[in-house]
Amino acid sequence: MIPNFGFIALGAATACVNLCAPFFLGATIDHYQEHHELHIWHISAACISFILSPCIKLYTKIQLAKSNAATRLKLKQKSVQILIQHNRGSLPEGDIIEFVDNDVDGSIYLYHNIYFDISVSLAAICLSLIAIYNYHFSLLIAPIAAIIFSSLVYITSRTVIEKTYGRYVEQNTVLISNIISASQMKSGPSFDVFDELKKDTLIILCKTQLKISTLEAATGFSFLIGMSLLLYIGDQLLQSNAITLGALIASAMYIERILNPLGFLLGIYFSSAEAIYRRSRMVSLHGKTTFH
Repeated sequence: MIPNFGFIALGAATACVNLCAPFFLGATIDHYQEHHELHIWHISAACISFILSPCIKLYTKIQLAKSNAATRLKLKQKSVQILIQHNRGSLPEGDIIEFVDNDVDGSIYLYHNIYFDISVSLAAICLSLIAIYNYHFSLLIAPIAAIIFSSLVYITSRTVIEKTYGRYVEQNTVLISNIISASQMKSGPSFDVFDELKKDTLIILCKTQLKISTLEAATGFSFLIGMSLLLYIGDQLLQSNAITLGALIASAMYIERILNPLGFLLGIYFSSAEAIYRRSRMVSLHGKTTFH
């Protein structure tokens, strides 16, 4: 099982290899414009980066699957030990199911995968900013504007995201506990009485997912802002011969490698709202012990 700093290193390596392709493709275009011939070494290097990147990702996915399986087993074993063996059997069955099953599986992404995903995205953003700056400093206006817009969406949505899934998880726990308690009655369960509670739970979930989807859609404007500014500024620089066509094409590829990871980072933030809440419940149950 690879520790999390290993996944961070793999993420940075994946970003570096992936970002080699735009550089060599841009250099190939400039070389062809100047000498009217293709540079075989630039093309070969670009092809190698295209091949290596998915190979590293495949290796990482395999290691993540192993680490997740080991961590999931440890968390469930400890949860069972705390809830059942350590005089915690007085909890309703629904709470036990939520802790042992739903909370563990719902928060497992935060134990390993998130380290790789964030490191890939941050490394890609930082390296791409440096590459664009080397082509022309004014091109940085485009990605920086997109980053500022996405940051504003993040800041304004923090309060909503932090509270959004808590109510649903607690309501769902109550629903499961009540159903299990009713199923153990001698007279037999009458599930009709839970229709209203089930409906309320689903309404809460729908409202929560609608809020998340709306915020994610709003962040999509950062891509439009970034690409529009890049094309406008790039056109002005081309007309004044401040940059070459190869540099502009490479910059467009690099800004795409900024905007996509940027959107992915915000997607992690939005989609992990439930996982964050469920992990807080795990931390509350287990104390300060965590598995990395």
